[in-house]
Amino acid sequence: MRGISKAGILLCFFFFSTGYLSAQVFWTETFGTGCNAGTLANGFVSANGTWTIDAPVANNDVDANRWYISATENGEGVGNCGAACGTNPTLHIGGLTDNGADYSKGAQTSTDAKAISPAIDCSNKCAIELSFEYIENGDGTDDNLIVWYFDGSTWTVLEDTPKTPFGACAPQGLWTNRTIALPVSANNNADVQIAFQWVNNNDGLGTNPSAAIYNIQLSSTDNIAPTITCPSNQTVNNGTNCGYQITDFTSLATATDNCGVPTLTQIPAPGTEIGSGMHTVELIAEDGSGNTTSCTFELTVYESTPPVITCPSDTVSCEPVVAYDAPIVVENCTGYTLTQNDATGYTSGDAFPIGVTNQSYEVIDASGNVASCNFNVEILELPSTAEILTAPAQFCDENSVTLEATAPTSGVGEWTVITGNATLTNQFANTTGANNLSFGINTFVWTVTSSSCGATSDTVSMEVFDNPSQANTQNDLTICGDTSVNIVATSPSVGVGSWTSVNGTASFLDDLAPNTVLYNLDPGWNEIVWTVSNGVCPSTSDTLRVYTNGRAEIYSPDTTVCLVNKGFQLQGSPIPNGVKGIWYGLTGGIEITDQKTSTPTVLSVSGGDNYIVYGHNHPVCGTTTDTIKVEGVQCDAYNPVLPTVITPNADGRNDLFVITDLNVLYPNAMVTIVNRWGNLVFESEGYEEPWDGTLMNNGEELPMGTYFYRILLNDSINTEITGPISIIR
Repeated sequence: MRGISKAGILLCFFFFSTGYLSAQVFWTETFGTGCNAGTLANGFVSANGTWTIDAPVANNDVDANRWYISATENGEGVGNCGAACGTNPTLHIGGLTDNGADYSKGAQTSTDAKAISPAIDCSNKCAIELSFEYIENGDGTDDNLIVWYFDGSTWTVLEDTPKTPFGACAPQGLWTNRTIALPVSANNNADVQIAFQWVNNNDGLGTNPSAAIYNIQLSSTDNIAPTITCPSNQTVNNGTNCGYQITDFTSLATATDNCGVPTLTQIPAPGTEIGSGMHTVELIAEDGSGNTTSCTFELTVYESTPPVITCPSDTVSCEPVVAYDAPIVVENCTGYTLTQNDATGYTSGDAFPIGVTNQSYEVIDASGNVASCNFNVEILELPSTAEILTAPAQFCDENSVTLEATAPTSGVGEWTVITGNATLTNQFANTTGANNLSFGINTFVWTVTSSSCGATSDTVSMEVFDNPSQANTQNDLTICGDTSVNIVATSPSVGVGSWTSVNGTASFLDDLAPNTVLYNLDPGWNEIVWTVSNGVCPSTSDTLRVYTNGRAEIYSPDTTVCLVNKGFQLQGSPIPNGVKGIWYGLTGGIEITDQKTSTPTVLSVSGGDNYIVYGHNHPVCGTTTDTIKVEGVQCDAYNPVLPTVITPNADGRNDLFVITDLNVLYPNAMVTIVNRWGNLVFESEGYEEPWDGTLMNNGEELPMGTYFYRILLNDSINTEITGPISIIR
């Protein structure tokens, strides 16, 4: 912004607003406070002035009624019943004694009296209404209340007020509101009066209350706002001063009203201290009824001292993002606008282009005084970002590698070796060979350097490993009773050795030590591997086999089976290679198949407890065993197969009267045998010793023939089994 004149910053516009009010009360008469019984209205001085009485002698009898101002007739408010002495005095008609609105109606009481208000100033008031609260009765127009109006020269009747109702208030009367519009002659009239006239005859007729008046008000219902015209926008040259006390501009405005001369008010008020610059001034016109209209104009105050602006120094930077302090402005007055006007599109905090960019600033104070400054921001070229394209790598017994980096667009690139003894084919080429790599870490740096803005770099490492030593460990081992064993391997000269278990369960005291302790072995053969490794080179390894003699173990728990069954399988620990396994029964009546496996099948057992043994035999470590108990029970009803013939000739076949599982299943069974004459030849409680064909099993042979047995099982249902048995010799 250049060449801006002071006149150029004036805004030429006006603003008008209008406010309207409802009826505004400007005069009220409530006659003060207190009872004040017996106070005559004539000469009564209220806050508004002096009340007077106009009572022509010719129209009033000796005992004529009088106007009083007291609370013997209390002002109760609209809607309330009349009441005796309170604290709200009223203007009321009474007899020779003040008893409230209670008038005399007999002989010598004719009355014609006006209670006249003080002068009322209605200047600047229009559309005026008279309102009051009253009670009135009397006798038609004979005993009656009339309201009068005085315009400063002539009295005229306003209204013969209607009688007020009694409602539920008889005989006191009901307080009622009355509103009467004043003639237009009251508008803007400084000398208005109101009068209340009471007349009554002396015919003795009439009803109280007479008349009482309270809370007399005059209000303006004028809602026509005044008009106002503001002066044109104003300009003040304040010289070198910053402060200005605003003058009174109301004399420059034009204001009219339908009712008198409106009052003018200025905001800010005259004498208010304001600074330089543009200010809005409001002028308000208010008429006597409170209606307002306003307008505004612009007041521009300017001073002649320009501001001083100081820009930052020229800036030179390698980094494109530049932040600088705002120019320093010194202004003798308050209020100014600082603007960047170089149109480059760049400002503090932006990324500037390479080269020189001019930055220009301008300051304008509130009076339009202008000052400017400028400076340069120069951005130097940064070196390209160094970027190595070759990824880090590991090699086995390799001595050369190709290195590649992004070719720089700004600055000069160079390779350097910071670890290892490698040599470079061309250190300044972005792609070069690196030879004679060392075992271990070889580190290379690609650096891009500029003349003024430093350097950038990137690093890559190549690791070269030597082939590991050959792994070698001892011969196979056999452990019979120990839980751990010392193992040995050769210590590698290149690489790192470590022990592992092929089975995955063995543990090592130190798996990296060539001489260590091996424990937590599985029973049988364990394959243990010693491996020597070095980085990415192929590893070497050797395997050690260790045998540990585990105990034979029956995994199946002790159990109970039915004597009649389809066979059941037992589960034992696995039988390692080189070990023999066997299952066998310790008691008779046990039949087993697949006895030399770890999972045999038991086809039958005897009643009661049966004991089965599982054993492992190693040629070096010997034999270990485990035992299981299998209880045979009668699951169905006991129905043994009983022999019908025995041949007790000591040949080992059918020599005894065998009752299968009787003594096991029913140890309290009672067995008796008699001959064909019923003579007892054998008796036994329990059947541990079967009958051998002799008398009472005492060796005395019984003759051949048929005998009869009786077996009482002594079970819960007293089972009895009987039948014949023959002896043949």
